[in-house]
This record gives sequence, C-alpha cells and structure tokens, in this order.
Amino acid sequence: MDAFIDRALPELRALVDAIRIMSTLSARDDEPELAALIYLCQRAMRQRDGRPLIEYLRSLGR
Repeated sequence: MDAFIDRALPELRALVDAIRIMSTLSARDDEPELAALIYLCQRAMRQRDGRPLIEYLRSLGR
C-alpha cells in the first residue's frame, strides 16, 4: 500500500489542492449539494492527529 501511496502522491497533492480551494468557497441557500461538498472539504482540510491532510493520507498505507 505504501508504494501505491508514493506513486499516487502527485494526484493526492492535486486532490488536496482542490479540497483546499473548495473549502474556501460558500454556497447559496438554494444550493444544498454544493453546500454539502464545501462542508466535506472544510472537514477534510482539518488536520488529522496534528498532521496536514497530505501526511495523514500518506500514513494510511503504513
């Protein structure tokens, strides 16, 4: 699994960048799906175990 994570790091970094951007957006009241996605991105950007998200994702393979 660790080798897979290492190979996927560029894609994981791109995903983290997209999540970071999404976490700064806001949605109108009539956009519940967008609001839910933004909420999930904001939660994902919180650090896990005191580590940035990319390090947390990388540690999952260990």
